[in-house]
Amino acid sequence: MTASNKQSKQKTQAVLLEAERQLALDQPSKALELYNQVLAGDEQQFDALIGCGRALTALRQYDFALAHFNFALGLQPQAAIAFHYRALAYHGSKHFDEA
Repeated sequence: MTASNKQSKQKTQAVLLEAERQLALDQPSKALELYNQVLAGDEQQFDALIGCGRALTALRQYDFALAHFNFALGLQPQAAIAFHYRALAYHGSKHFDEA
């Protein structure tokens, strides 16, 4: 790993941590901005996809949240966390049979 790649990875982790903090502070819009910042650099960043889905679920934008969770599951089909949050989004959207 080059020094540039290491710095980029560290910056990504810092942004992800701040996004998690914003979610914990019940600031999903701010968290969403940060997750989208990460995804702008790497649209397949799994943690950012899950985080975006969580923030969108908090904002009651269930269809967009589900799209993020489904994309994440396409990358990691066995990821329990993606199934968990996807079920919560289905529940929030009143699609109980799919949750």
